Amino acid sequence: MALQYWAIPVDANKTSILRIISAKDSGLPFTLIDYILVYGLAHIRHKLHSKEFDKEVAKFIPYWKGVDERLCGMKL
Repeated sequence: MALQYWAIPVDANKTSILRIISAKDSGLPFTLIDYILVYGLAHIRHKLHSKEFDKEVAKFIPYWKGVDERLCGMKL
């Protein structure tokens, strides 16, 4: 089943986009959905992957590295 999402412009210039994932029928565990949302929201504050970005994600999902590895290994 295809992953469903909505793209929402975060700023007036539409340079940042937040994609809201539909948990219904996505087949993804809520742990992965939570990670994807936190990851996207962290990019609003920290544009690049950096130590600060990692810390921001870890505030909400301390085990994020394991979730990231799991997600990268999936076919979506």
